[in-house]
Amino acid sequence: MNRLSLKKAKKLEQPVFAVAMENAIQIANANVMKDLPLKYCELTEDEFDEIISYKQQILQELEDLIITTDTNSTTSSIISDLTESKTLNNDDIISRAKELIDKILDLEDEDFVVPSEVAENSADIVGDMLKYAGEQDCSLERNITKQLNDDFKSYLDKIVNGLLSDKITNEEGVVF
Repeated sequence: MNRLSLKKAKKLEQPVFAVAMENAIQIANANVMKDLPLKYCELTEDEFDEIISYKQQILQELEDLIITTDTNSTTSSIISDLTESKTLNNDDIISRAKELIDKILDLEDEDFVVPSEVAENSADIVGDMLKYAGEQDCSLERNITKQLNDDFKSYLDKIVNGLLSDKITNEEGVVF
């Protein structure tokens, strides 16, 4: 899992957002990343629960702070960092990340085009959520898996439109 960086928070012009992000990042770096065993399978249930709890706190901070497209690039980058691990997540973390990415991509507004950086981070997050669902719900019975399946086309449309929005004719295409 990537360490979250204060540089991401300090780039922002909104001081309230930057302070809140700094707090969330300090929680993550000081607590989630402290002395993790080399292999995640060596984590005790209490250590796993502690990681999930800190991720939930960070996601709550991010949910409270989704304000503008300017901050969504940083927010989506941090969500991507949090969802990166298939094994250090649970349905609640993935569901909260899904709610946030739904807001960032503004799935309700078909005319809204996300900036390309947000689209790239969103593609990572959607990929992480699908990997988690594929590993944890092979029978496709959990609600989070059904929700991801229902919204998958909308995610792809928003991400592709965002990635293509700043391309010019005859420019090299985007390849994942």
